[in-house]
Amino acid sequence: MNKFRVLVVVLICLLGMLTIVQAIGEETSIPGRLAVVGSDYNIYTYSFADGAQVALTNDSTFSRRYQWPTWSNDGRLAYFCCDLRVARSSGSAAYVSSDGLEAGEVVYEGESEAIIYANWAPAACADDPECRDLALLINEIAEQTLSVEMVHHAAETTSERVDVGSPFYYQWSPDG
Repeated sequence: MNKFRVLVVVLICLLGMLTIVQAIGEETSIPGRLAVVGSDYNIYTYSFADGAQVALTNDSTFSRRYQWPTWSNDGRLAYFCCDLRVARSSGSAAYVSSDGLEAGEVVYEGESEAIIYANWAPAACADDPECRDLALLINEIAEQTLSVEMVHHAAETTSERVDVGSPFYYQWSPDG
């Protein structure tokens, strides 16, 4: 009886090893890309399908660090600069790459404030199917308060201050 159990265990192990060896040789079928902050504090996207890595920024320094890459559900990628814990100025900026393959354009800049959270609307703007809203939660350092800035990312990008308060937070409804 013990020999039979040992034989079954050995066969299961061999079958498992064959499955692992076969999987190593196959390309992954995971869709999409992953956005990451590299160890050099630049923003990169990684494609699972072909293993390609794309640098969206290349100008980070010890005092200029990108952070918080954030995908929209239509493929846009927002990322932010700078980490104020190490920055030499109190300015912040939001960038948006339309596809996560090309460097982003500046869509928002502020002085004496820090972008501390951002979230894409789950649906396109009501008046333009090519537009997407990005809400930024901002710490206004001099005023010691929080605000929400709405960035309308479209052919012509605009932004508007939605509200100010402390404490303050926001969340999108499921339909945007």
